[in-house]
Amino acid sequence: LADSSSKKVAKLSDMTELDCALLDAWMPGHERTTTLLMGHIVTNPNGVPHLGDAYGYNLTYNAMASQKGNALHRHPSIEIFVNLDAPFEFAYGKHGQHKVTLQVGDAIAVPAGVTHSYKNVMDGHPSQPGRILTVLPGRPSITWDDGVVARARKMGAKCSDTGILIPEGAL
Repeated sequence: LADSSSKKVAKLSDMTELDCALLDAWMPGHERTTTLLMGHIVTNPNGVPHLGDAYGYNLTYNAMASQKGNALHRHPSIEIFVNLDAPFEFAYGKHGQHKVTLQVGDAIAVPAGVTHSYKNVMDGHPSQPGRILTVLPGRPSITWDDGVVARARKMGAKCSDTGILIPEGAL
């Protein structure tokens, strides 16, 4: 590790949480922070990872209050989630009509092309966030469900028509 040219250790206490790193975090009900460990955030190409190289995948922590989560979306590759400290409900299917609740330590692998979302369903103090680890192999790419881009723009997000965030000052 000491002879490596890229960083291999990242301490949680040294990491930066990003408030609106993902497009849907601009929308009510989807507020959360994202901590980028490796790779690139799917809607934020300017995020700097805490662990140098991407190694062909993206690895993030996402933290949110109870009843908050992400909006329906899909990826061209599998996406893997591990609940770190709260139960999460996963919705999947074209309209999120199927649901499964996973407990702390449980994992789910959502196949490529399957529309999905998650939310923290912890019963507890609203200021106590639940965290989830996400792993997305391959090139960071996302297709948002109908209306997500328009709703995020209405809340002030500056983005492309596909939902990629545009850095401040670039417009």
